[in-house]
Amino acid sequence: YVHVGSAIMSGTEFISNECATTGGAAYLRHTATLTEGKFERNHADQSGGGLYVSDGDLVMNVNEFISNTASSNGGGAYVYYTATLTGGGFQGNQSAWFGGGLYAPYGNLSMGGTLFVGNSSLGTAPVHAAQRGKPVIQTSIKGGGACVGGHAMLTGGRFEDNYSHCHGGGLYVTSYLVMTGTEFISNTSWLYEGGGAY
Repeated sequence: YVHVGSAIMSGTEFISNECATTGGAAYLRHTATLTEGKFERNHADQSGGGLYVSDGDLVMNVNEFISNTASSNGGGAYVYYTATLTGGGFQGNQSAWFGGGLYAPYGNLSMGGTLFVGNSSLGTAPVHAAQRGKPVIQTSIKGGGACVGGHAMLTGGRFEDNYSHCHGGGLYVTSYLVMTGTEFISNTSWLYEGGGAY
């Protein structure tokens, strides 16, 4: 938990951590810069299964988010404002509501070569939470791979085999979307629009 000031981390691994609120592995209050780290099998009973950045931006270079879960939003990571990603990936993360891999509710997404593979926004609480007796959640679920409240600018990268209960199986963007060379493969939006992107 970093309450005051920015966080800079390199080569850091967070594995099998959990919390009853937000930020299963790490809660960072302000802007964070992460390089070549790993967040794996972490869980939050609310938002940010792997990482929660509450009042700032996130800059990531070649980080991996693998099999993290959140009972609310942002299975892999919840970033309050803008996320800038270079390389790395989000794989097998789950949330109940928005952003199975990544959720940035009030910011933008800038991405270069990042992979979003096998992430899910389920429409029900992840298994880890269900085992704790959490209620089943049904709502307007968005962004199996990533859900962005602002705009997204993507170069390269791939969204593959992601799932959303309602909108944007691979990616959900509230504002505009600019893409160059990004692949969307076998993503699913179960109820409504945007199997690949919305």
